[in-house]
Amino acid sequence: MDTFLSTLSNDLNKILKNELCYDFLITIGEEPDIKTFKVHSAILCARCPYFQVALSNNWIKKENDKFTFTKPNIFPKTFNVILIHLYGGIIDLNEQESSDLILLLEASDELCLSELCEHIQDFIITKRLVWLRENFLSLAKIVYQHLTFDRLQKLFTEMIYENPKDLFKLETLSELPEDIILFLISRDDFFIKEVHIWEQIIKWGMLKYPHLDPDITYWTMKDFETLKNRLRKSIPLIRFYQMSSKEFKEKVVPFKKILPEILYNNISRFHSRWFKFSFRSSARVKPIDSLIINYKDAAVLASWIDGKNKVNDRSVMYEFYNNPYNFKLLYRGSRDGFSYEMLKKQCYYKGPTIIVAKIEGKQELIGGYNPIYWSTSKLAYFSQTKKGFIFSTEKGQDNFQEKATVARMKYNYYSQHTTYTYKGYPYLSFGYNNLSFIERECQVRWSYGYYFTPKIKDQGNYPLDELEVFALIPKSRINEYLIN
Repeated sequence: MDTFLSTLSNDLNKILKNELCYDFLITIGEEPDIKTFKVHSAILCARCPYFQVALSNNWIKKENDKFTFTKPNIFPKTFNVILIHLYGGIIDLNEQESSDLILLLEASDELCLSELCEHIQDFIITKRLVWLRENFLSLAKIVYQHLTFDRLQKLFTEMIYENPKDLFKLETLSELPEDIILFLISRDDFFIKEVHIWEQIIKWGMLKYPHLDPDITYWTMKDFETLKNRLRKSIPLIRFYQMSSKEFKEKVVPFKKILPEILYNNISRFHSRWFKFSFRSSARVKPIDSLIINYKDAAVLASWIDGKNKVNDRSVMYEFYNNPYNFKLLYRGSRDGFSYEMLKKQCYYKGPTIIVAKIEGKQELIGGYNPIYWSTSKLAYFSQTKKGFIFSTEKGQDNFQEKATVARMKYNYYSQHTTYTYKGYPYLSFGYNNLSFIERECQVRWSYGYYFTPKIKDQGNYPLDELEVFALIPKSRINEYLIN
């Protein structure tokens, strides 16, 4: 079937440009920037869900055989770009200034043009990333107000996660939208002392109301109620039980009037000298402690651990913000010494672990997952499990996932030999020596059989720059682990 889409696009844009046979007058913008566009109701109804609903539900008046409509919250320049897209199916974002792209994105959202919204977001992320970073605070206020800006929200969330402490400084505090504040203080890995978080939250709330006296001894009950209302979503996320009694007395007690009475009484009893009760609040933990991988890489590893086998399919993978595991560093070769004795001391009988090693002089990584524990049991030469895997990949932006090869069991009847440790032998081994770690070297062997498939690397011995072993702790159990 022959198509003439280019000709169709040009012809439709001609009737828009030449204002031929129009039946729809749309007044866009506000004085002094205002313009009336002469358009065609049939085309807008077919191409734009917003106008389809407006025309079918009689929102739009018809006078002298012409529909008339006013849209003051979009700029004429922006609407003209959208019209060219609706008529001809074309848009050149390279010609747009970065600030105009945000206006275009907001207008596309207003007009329910979801496909265009996604396209603009992808363009901004890939072509204007530096500008996004430079204007993070001002743009965040816009991005987090629109549910359809999901791609930008994900990117901004990653930016926050990369450096949350810098955003939580007084000079930028008043500019932070509440959504970002709530996101930061709700996270277990927002690793700032709880009392400092409390102090900054109080400052953030007070900056909204300049009339509040810095000296709270002069406050009226109305002043406390004002701050209480401002912080009503934030207060439940503060982990008061993680503060010391001194911090609570000096920093929280003066503001007790903004806390719910039951909450304050419970915290006060907890911090009293004469009464202690068991309360396990969620403690904040450090981001992943590693010289080899970052929090994004850890999310990829967690995906593989939970059997998400589509290595390059992002839709099924965990993201950094929903990674269900904490990676606790047990052993680092450069810190603890590349010796089997230290490896044994630090890593044996510690539950599920994952090993990640960097090959000497390269960006290549290699490792494996043991879902049970390492041991030197006298009853067996190896431990049996069905869920282990080995992998190879590369360091670098997105390379960990994109360049990865993950090897799992080849045959069901071999599934009992996924990972084991030989009694008395100075190394950790996956499969029947398919991948072994011997002090500052890893060995890859396929001659004894393919317990894993596909091959993650050619057979040979590979010196290492670094070797790290992590215990994997489900976040649902992190409080119990930290306290015990």
